[in-house]
Amino acid sequence: MKKFLSILFITAALSSSVFANFFSNRIFEVVIDVPAGLSNNTFAIFDYLKEDLVIDLSEMASKMPESGFNMSFAVNPSISTNLYLPICDICIKNGLEGSGTFGISKDLFEFICTGNELGEEIKVEGKVSGDIFAYTEAKVSFPVKDFDVTIVPTLFMPVAHVFSNGIGVSFQNTEDGDVIADVNGAVNVYANASLDNQDVSQITANLLHSFGFDLGGSVTYRLFDFVDLTGYIRMPIVPGRFAYANQSTVSMHYVTNIQALTSGESSSENQAFQFTSGEWNSTDYKINRPFKLNASAAIQPLGSLLNLKGLFGFAVKNPFSDVEGEALVYPEYYLGATVSLFDIIKTSISSEYTDQIFKQQLVFVANVRFIELDTGVSFQSSNFTSSFRAAGFGAFVTFIMGF
Repeated sequence: MKKFLSILFITAALSSSVFANFFSNRIFEVVIDVPAGLSNNTFAIFDYLKEDLVIDLSEMASKMPESGFNMSFAVNPSISTNLYLPICDICIKNGLEGSGTFGISKDLFEFICTGNELGEEIKVEGKVSGDIFAYTEAKVSFPVKDFDVTIVPTLFMPVAHVFSNGIGVSFQNTEDGDVIADVNGAVNVYANASLDNQDVSQITANLLHSFGFDLGGSVTYRLFDFVDLTGYIRMPIVPGRFAYANQSTVSMHYVTNIQALTSGESSSENQAFQFTSGEWNSTDYKINRPFKLNASAAIQPLGSLLNLKGLFGFAVKNPFSDVEGEALVYPEYYLGATVSLFDIIKTSISSEYTDQIFKQQLVFVANVRFIELDTGVSFQSSNFTSSFRAAGFGAFVTFIMGF
């Protein structure tokens, strides 16, 4: 035991030495980061990787969250240049941020799994939302007495926004053997260019008018030699704008008879179907990136050999939207541990809930100062328990080159 503690102490000391800092303290670097994730909140890989697979539909319906089934995706590729000076650190980053969710209410799965009673009306609701932003941020970090201050002004341009909170389907079978189905829904799409207007000068003007601005910042205080406390905020200042809006609608009313279906006879009772793609109309729709506020603590009980970090806070999606259902408040957290050997090899494991997705992530870093490669894989889901059962996957690759 004493021998193990001695080795641990020596390793920790060397990991915090000037020799170790040689491998991580670059003066200038270029960073290419490519993360992506896709998940759902119900169906998990580990549930089906069994020798004796039994699919219990009623159990599946009972385990589904009350909010219903959803699928989510997120991508955020970026490229940045960093300059580390004695008086401050400067980072310029350009990236594309995209995310989206598609959801179906639990009623559909309860019907599939348990059926319905004669005359009972089954109602199913669907939701869809998605955002794509292009952004450029300039991050500046500098010391102020006992504090490390970081300021992150960001100029962003909304590329596309999709939202629907009212896709409804209902169906019913009556005592007379009739089957009645109704569909009603609308999807709103916002953009700064439309197929109806190919005027390059107008599109350029729309894009220049579309830029929004938000301001982020953090303050870090070293409480002890091994504890750092940080507070972070991202505040929307100027909203981005869309110049065009398009609403596509669908409606259907269908009535038929079971006897007609089984006999193959045609039925023309009360059948109507209508789909309207809509026109691109001028608008001045405003949108912001999420507001965020959090606090974190980083503890290094063994120097840079071991780093423990915890973060808690909340975010507000579409914070100033006047459309019902778009503004949404949700918590965020991060709990992680990183083991570093001379800053050459690092491994970290973490659990987090960020941008409404739970992630259980493993990261590996190989660094030889001039070149660094970070890779990470994660199980993901918008449901906490499903994220441990591989209901979705995420991965990222970060390539860093500098001197």
